[in-house]
Amino acid sequence: MNNIINFILSEMNDGGKARSFLEELSRGNDYEKRLLICIGIDLKNGLVDKDIMTKIFNNIDYDQCLQCSNGSSSLLTQYEEAVKVIQYFVSSVSDNSQKIQFSRVMSASAFAYYYYKKIFKKPLIDYRRLKNQIEEGLLRDVNMTNEMRPEDYRKLIWVVPLEDILSVKKSLIKKGENLDDKLANEVVNRLGLIINGDEYIYLEYEIGFNEMLYQPSHLSKNWNEDHFYISYKNEDGFGRTRARTGDDSDLQMREKVHFSINDASKYKYNVEYLGVVNDTSYNTNNLITESMQRYTL
Repeated sequence: MNNIINFILSEMNDGGKARSFLEELSRGNDYEKRLLICIGIDLKNGLVDKDIMTKIFNNIDYDQCLQCSNGSSSLLTQYEEAVKVIQYFVSSVSDNSQKIQFSRVMSASAFAYYYYKKIFKKPLIDYRRLKNQIEEGLLRDVNMTNEMRPEDYRKLIWVVPLEDILSVKKSLIKKGENLDDKLANEVVNRLGLIINGDEYIYLEYEIGFNEMLYQPSHLSKNWNEDHFYISYKNEDGFGRTRARTGDDSDLQMREKVHFSINDASKYKYNVEYLGVVNDTSYNTNNLITESMQRYTL
C-alpha cells in the first residue's frame, strides 16, 4: 500500500496531515483499504482533480481521527464528513450521451414506496401488484420524478446502458434459461447491489436523455454504507460494476451517474419487470486483491 500512499501524496498540492490518515486506512478494515486504493485509481486516471482531493484532506478532522483506532470514531466517517463539506461527488469525466439509452434498476418495493405515489398521487399498498400493472401497460411513458430523499446529500442516480441489460437477457435466452428464474438474479449480481431478496424492476429511459452523465469516482459512493464499489480507469467514460460474486470482467456492466433532475417531468420512462431475486449470496474474499488489480490497469 505504501506505493499508493506515496503516489497520492505526490499528486496533492499540500499533503498536510494526509500521510497519517492514509497510513491508518492501509492498516484498517477492507472498506478502509478499498477506499485508499480507489483514491489512488481516481487520481492515477485523472478522474478526480488533485485540488479537490487536497481540499478534502485539509477538511478531515484529524483530532477525531486520533481516536479512530480506539473505536470512538471512524476513518470512513471522518472522510465522508470532509467530502460532504466540499460538496463534490462526481468525476472529471462527463458527457451527455444522447445516443445511448440508459436504464436504472431498483427493487419493486423501493419504486412503490418512493415513486409510485408521486406519479399517481396515491400510494401502492402492495408492491407485488407492480408486475400486473407493467403487463397491463399502465407504467409506460411515465413522467420522471425528482425523487431524491432529503438525507441523500449526493443526489446521484446510478444508471447503466439499457443494451447491457438486454444483452444479459439475450444471453440467457440463447442458453435456454428460464428468464423468470434467472434474469433478475443475473442482472442484480452483475450490478453488485446489496439485497435481501425482493422483486426488481428497471426504468427504461427515453432516447435523448439530455442530462450530463459522469463516470463514477470514489466520491460518488457513501463509504459509511455497504457496497462493493471499486473505481475504474479512464477508458471510455464509463465505470465498471463489481459483481456480488467477484470482479469478473465478463460480469462487469458499464455504469454512469447523473444528478437528480429538478425539472424531471420533461423526461419520461417505461417501467419494465425484471423478476424475483432469491440468490442473496455474495463474495468479498478477494475485494482488496481485485481493487489492486484495477489500480494496476
